[in-house]
Formats: sequence, C-alpha cells, structure tokens
Amino acid sequence: MGILDDMDYGMEERLLSYARGARRIADVGCGSGELVEHLCRATDAEVTGIDLYAAGRPFSRRCRFVSLDIERADSGTLASIGGFDLIYFLRSLHHMRSPVRALTHICSMLSPAGRLILMDWKHGAQTDAPWESYFHVREFRDFLRRACPHHQIVEEFTSERLYTAVVR
Repeated sequence: MGILDDMDYGMEERLLSYARGARRIADVGCGSGELVEHLCRATDAEVTGIDLYAAGRPFSRRCRFVSLDIERADSGTLASIGGFDLIYFLRSLHHMRSPVRALTHICSMLSPAGRLILMDWKHGAQTDAPWESYFHVREFRDFLRRACPHHQIVEEFTSERLYTAVVR
C-alpha cells in the first residue's frame, strides 16, 4: 500500500499528480502528517498540514503544521493561512459536525485557480470503524454545491467504498 492507503480503485498516482506544479498545498485533516511528509519530499511546494490535533513535526522549512478546528475557524484565520493551489481533504468529512460549514471554510482557503480533492468513505463502506456513518454520493454532491457555489466538480470517481471529487 502507498501513502494513500485504502485506495481500492488505483487512484493514488492520479491524486498525487495534482501536486505537481502546485506552489502551496494543504492537507486538511492531516492526522499524523504522513501525506504532508510525502508531499514535502516529493514536491517543491510549501505544504501545510491542518488538523484539530496537528501533531506532526516539520520535515523541512517548506512544511508546517497548524492546529485548527476547520469548522469553527474565523475568516481572518482562514485568510491568513489560505491561498492554496491544492487542498487535500481525505477521509475526514464524515468526522465533521457540519460538513457544509467545513467545506465552505476549506473552499475559502483555495487560491482563485486552486483545486480541492475531497475523498471519503461512501455510505455502506465496510471499514475498521463500523460505528461511523458515511454519506451517500448525492449528499457529497449537495454538500459541495452548497458549500462551494463558485466552484464546480470537474472530476468525480466512485468505487464500492470511496467517493472522490476534484473541485475547481
């Protein structure tokens, strides 16, 4: 398995290819920072890991971690760390109390030509956390439409377990 484990439809290289050429990248919901570390080593971009409990350590001067509740952050805080060419939001949306608020804040941190890559478990997915509930594809689309009205889904992929959207 690679850095984006649980990818059951061969998307790892495609998702990482979006990082090529990006100057500023964020991984929202970065957890331990594994993807941040990989991006710091594989690209020349400035990479920021954002998580409520950001516990990662900087791997280079181009990489940093920010402890932030993405749902409760104010617009000034978001603007001060925003302007990202690419934001990864992987397998985290189902943890949010308000998915629309979280996505609204994330979309506000994109640069004008920036991309958001949203990936999460689909409703009915068998995972190691059977107590968690996941969204239907139509719910993902509705969340994105409501949260990011000035952006559109430019690519969309579904598998038995995962939903992925590239928003620009």
